[in-house]
Amino acid sequence: MELLDVRQKILQSLELILRKMHDYLYKQQFTPTSKISLIYDPGFLVHTSQYRKIRRDAGSVHGRVLDFGCGSKPFESLFSFATEYIGIDTLLSSHDHSSSKIDVFYDGLVLPFPDRSFDYVLIFDVLEHHPNFEQGLQEVCRVLKPEGKIVGTIPFMFPEHEVPEDFRRLTYFGLHQVLSEAGFDDLRIEKCNVGVAAILQILVEAPFSSRRSTRMLHRRIVFSPILALLNLLGYLFLDKAKPLEIYSSLYFSAKKQMRRSL
Repeated sequence: MELLDVRQKILQSLELILRKMHDYLYKQQFTPTSKISLIYDPGFLVHTSQYRKIRRDAGSVHGRVLDFGCGSKPFESLFSFATEYIGIDTLLSSHDHSSSKIDVFYDGLVLPFPDRSFDYVLIFDVLEHHPNFEQGLQEVCRVLKPEGKIVGTIPFMFPEHEVPEDFRRLTYFGLHQVLSEAGFDDLRIEKCNVGVAAILQILVEAPFSSRRSTRMLHRRIVFSPILALLNLLGYLFLDKAKPLEIYSSLYFSAKKQMRRSL
């Protein structure tokens, strides 16, 4: 075998290893089954808090499931009782689709499904990006079967992201109001990453909030020890410390109102 062929095989092997490492580390940001993302993910605390709640309730999600604004479908593996799992997203957005696993693209307005098509709709950190918030929720309600359910998350104290398509933050009471007005009841809303951990989350995010990507690698190298230390400290207080009025995001579930099912 020629030396050139050997070098090429080595480079291909290294590329494959790096790609697998990247995919693993990216997945760990959203589904932190290990604590490795503690050392590199500025959103480790809120991601961990959200993941615990999603994993806790995933076993009750069944039937035909729509992942609304699915991106890379980071939580799909949790929903093993889904008979069909469909991911939908918009083609044009500030979100990077390089790692996306989208089954259906749509115009961001009308979901291309008949009425009463799904048992569950999942909406994870998407509603803040929807330019027609009320219409989006009404469309979700329309495609749900009678007494179908939504499960989702939405940030509260969290930096702007995927700009300029980051339009809103909702408090616990604001989310309750908009879900009720959109045609949902049996609401359950939980705060994610509360109190001291939420404050530490802000401190962790601060060095990485710049939109200048050219400086991001430098910042990660310089601040990674501090990031890891604050994440570790916050993890000790995760979802335990007060005040409860300070929180990073909201986890919610709700059922389609019977009057909307007729």
